[in-house]
Amino acid sequence: MNVSEKDKWGKREQGNGRKKTMKIKKPKMPSKSYLFELLRKAIIQLWGSCVFCGNTNIDELEDHHIIPRSRNAILKFDPDNQILVCGGKQGKTCHKEVATIAGKERVRKIVGEKTWNKLITLEPKTLRQYLVEQGKTEKEWLLEKKAILIDLIENC
Repeated sequence: MNVSEKDKWGKREQGNGRKKTMKIKKPKMPSKSYLFELLRKAIIQLWGSCVFCGNTNIDELEDHHIIPRSRNAILKFDPDNQILVCGGKQGKTCHKEVATIAGKERVRKIVGEKTWNKLITLEPKTLRQYLVEQGKTEKEWLLEKKAILIDLIENC
């Protein structure tokens, strides 16, 4: 479309002389299931194997939230809050071990003190508190998480 077809209001002439308003598409809020799918791909690329036993069979591995997602919505899609462990379905005990005191200490060493402290600091906050502190809407936050996960998948 050349400049002469468009007036200063962002409208263009149709064949019949009427003007049609052009709509600018806004980014859609990503669905939570899509974000979980991205998160799983990112965690598999990030860790590659069970953090406890080293198993690399993707079919036997589960991504595990360090701080349960039921306790904290802020960390739900945060890759720092995830590790890869063998699932309980195959008779492996790695996923069960995470829930023990010794398992939590092991996870703490694996993720490092900086990441552990970030998780512990964010754990008691609600999503609403966090968004107000950050000056973001939930949509902006979800779009940011989507961008972080895609970047992690592409550059890991």
